[in-house]
Amino acid sequence: MPAVILRLLPEREDNLSVEEQRQNLRKLANLAGGRKRNVARIEDFSIPGPAGAIPVRLYDPAPEETLPLILYYHGGGWRSGDLESHDKICRRVARICSSRVLSVGYRRTPEHRFPAALDDAYTALQWACQQSSTLDFDPQRLIVMGDSAGGNLAAAVALRSRDEQGPPIRFQVLIYPVLDLANTERPSYLDFSEGYLLTRRRMQGFIADYVPDEQMRARPYASPLYCDNPEGLPPAIIFTAGFDPLRDEGGAYAKKLEAAGVPVHYHCYEGLIHGFFGLPFFGPKSTRAIRNIDYILKREV
Repeated sequence: MPAVILRLLPEREDNLSVEEQRQNLRKLANLAGGRKRNVARIEDFSIPGPAGAIPVRLYDPAPEETLPLILYYHGGGWRSGDLESHDKICRRVARICSSRVLSVGYRRTPEHRFPAALDDAYTALQWACQQSSTLDFDPQRLIVMGDSAGGNLAAAVALRSRDEQGPPIRFQVLIYPVLDLANTERPSYLDFSEGYLLTRRRMQGFIADYVPDEQMRARPYASPLYCDNPEGLPPAIIFTAGFDPLRDEGGAYAKKLEAAGVPVHYHCYEGLIHGFFGLPFFGPKSTRAIRNIDYILKREV
C-alpha cells in the first residue's frame, strides 16, 4: 500500500471549507485514479429533478448496441464527490462491464440534507426506466451501483423501488457501502479509526451533515441495514475492504440479505483500504474488482 497516497488527503478536514474538501477528492482521483480510459461516447446533460435539474453524465462504450444500463451514484460522504471525481471510475466500469453508465450528480450536503440525495437518486432511476428506448438499453438489465455514500444511495434506491413498486432493478452493486448511520462503534470503526484514509471522525461528520436528526439515522432509507424485511430486494454484489471502518456493516448487510433469501455475492478485499475501487494506483485488485463485477453480471444478468 503506497503510503504517499494516504498523505494526499489530510485526515483532519475540520479547518477546510466544503469546496476545499471537494477539490481534495478530485485531486486524489486525478493523481491516483489511473489513466483516463477512452469511451466511444460521453455526454453531459441534465434531467428533471424534484428540486431542479439533476446533472448526469452518460458513458456509452458501444453506441450501436443495446446494452445494460448501470446507474452510478458517486461516493464522497454525500458531500465531496461529483461527476468529475468519479469520471475515471465510470469510464472503467463502462468499458470493462460493457454497459452504458449513467453517473448521477445528486444534491449534496451540507447544502441539502437527507432525503434530498435519495430523492434525486430515485428520480434518476425512474427517469432512466422511462427513457430506455432513447438510451437504448435493455430495461430488464437495469443495475444500480455506488461506492461508499453512493453505495448507501444504491441500496436505499433498491429498497424504495421495491416498496413503491418502482422500476425493476436487476442487480444492486454496493462498493464498501455506508449502511448503518446509527452505529459507529462496530469493531471495524474502532480498529481503523485513523490512519487508513477514511477516519471514524470524518465519517461521523459526514453522517451528521447528511442526517442531523439522530432519531432518523436508523430509518431504512437512511440506513438500509435497518430494513425489517429484505425479501424481494434485487440480488446484490457487496464488496468491502479489510482496513475500512465500513467493513463490518457491509458484511452484516450481506448476511441479512442472504438470511432473507436474496442472492448475494460478497467479498472482502483483505489488505485494502476504503477508496481502493477508484484508485488503481493501489494495485491490480482495483481493476480485478470491476472484472469480478463484470463476471457476475454477465453470468446472471
